Amino acid sequence: MSKTLTLPKKPAPTSTPRPAPQGRHAPKTGSANRDAARPGTPRPARTDRTPSTPQPGRPASTRPARPASSDDPIRLNKRLAELGLCSRREGDEWIERGWVKVNGTVAQMGMTVTAQDRIDVLPQATAQQGARVTILLHKPIGYVSG
Repeated sequence: MSKTLTLPKKPAPTSTPRPAPQGRHAPKTGSANRDAARPGTPRPARTDRTPSTPQPGRPASTRPARPASSDDPIRLNKRLAELGLCSRREGDEWIERGWVKVNGTVAQMGMTVTAQDRIDVLPQATAQQGARVTILLHKPIGYVSG
């Protein structure tokens, strides 16, 4: 069985304009005008700042803007997370317990690796990860849990 729901149509706008609000409800002037934030209203272009000029009070970036290549060294826990083996925190825990080897040697905390390094994870790590359980519960109104 299906029901059809019809909603009443909005009344047509009147042709007489409203008087402008006065006092504390009057629209603000300047760039914080409420009319400029309405959808469909074009915003004026900002000419007071260019993108290459740093903001006052902030130092300009000292990092060179270049894409990361596969030869750049990254932390081992981040690499484990990129490979989809675990999260960064789990990676730190695995490294701490000695469950991760890089090129045949036990990894140290904070170690950096490249894409060419061989990373081995001992079976204890995956067994420990399999023992964790996540429970999702749909808790309707009135259902008490603690």
